[in-house]
Amino acid sequence: MKSKKQDNNINDTKKTPLNHLGDLKYCEEQLGLLIDNSFAPILMFENFKIIDCNQAALDLLKFKSKEELFTTDFLKISPENQPDGKNSLQEAKKMIDLAIKKGKHRFEWLHKSSDQNDIYVDVELISVANTENTILFSIWNDISKQ
Repeated sequence: MKSKKQDNNINDTKKTPLNHLGDLKYCEEQLGLLIDNSFAPILMFENFKIIDCNQAALDLLKFKSKEELFTTDFLKISPENQPDGKNSLQEAKKMIDLAIKKGKHRFEWLHKSSDQNDIYVDVELISVANTENTILFSIWNDISKQ
């Protein structure tokens, strides 16, 4: 999510959002910094494929790199069935459809880390339509210890 030219100082005072509202590149860079520096795991999905994430997502799922996560089938980070007995693939489709229909949707989900440990998360799924496909932003809150 980082551009190659930016530094990691989210408090850079050389540019401010008020001075650069029309500067799309600047706004994209600031959004990237916000996502990258978030404590919350954030992932972007397109057609059931993870296309981007932040370090917090890699840490929670125990993946060493984005590339490793991106090449992992979505269903490998979810059990076959959710705790209520419903099939994860079918339920994921329902959650995605609701997010696309309403613009956003919130729900609880059971994931599996790369070492197959259970991770219970509260998911905010936000739908962002572009010209070709729908991109889904997924913001997680780990509720495993609750």
